[in-house]
Amino acid sequence: MLLVFILLYPLTLHFGIFAGSVTPGILVLSLLLLLSGGGLVMKGAYSGWGLFLLGIGLLACQAYYQSAAQIMLFLPPILVNLLLCFLFARTLSAGSTPLINAFARIAHGHELDEVAQRYTRAVTQLWVGVFTLLALFSFLLALFAPLETWSLFTNFINYILVLLVFFIEYQVRIRHLSHLDHPSFIGFMRLLGKIDLRSLSQS
Repeated sequence: MLLVFILLYPLTLHFGIFAGSVTPGILVLSLLLLLSGGGLVMKGAYSGWGLFLLGIGLLACQAYYQSAAQIMLFLPPILVNLLLCFLFARTLSAGSTPLINAFARIAHGHELDEVAQRYTRAVTQLWVGVFTLLALFSFLLALFAPLETWSLFTNFINYILVLLVFFIEYQVRIRHLSHLDHPSFIGFMRLLGKIDLRSLSQS
């Protein structure tokens, strides 16, 4: 159910904007926050209360302060990109294992050599830059661009760019680290989907 709302949200918001109403997008985002927050609370994660209360707050704004609810729609693409940036950046500090290095160890089942370690650190830095730029673009578009342009970028182009960077980096990797075995791109994406990024970032 949560995945359905994640996929439904950008479509609902984008086409709602072109239809002249952001209300459907606000409702889907509210349900997404309530479901994800409730799921985290049920697992014992107190951080879920923040998402749950944010969902209630968004519904309240939509009911009584619609202009405030519309402003809140600008926040998710900025905050999500900043969160991803933080997850990668925190693993670049002294004594930490770069996030891509930790992922590569799981993918290959062994420690990486020095060449691969330098490469995975550089790729981790690349993702920090990518998510920083995406957050910045989302912020600038929210301030200066028409609502339709902002929606097109944050709901579609943002994800296309992430997938494009994934694909290009994968092609560079299999050439630069040709001495390692690499899964197919589809296999790589499936493996990525099975890994808990929170546990990797703490390694």
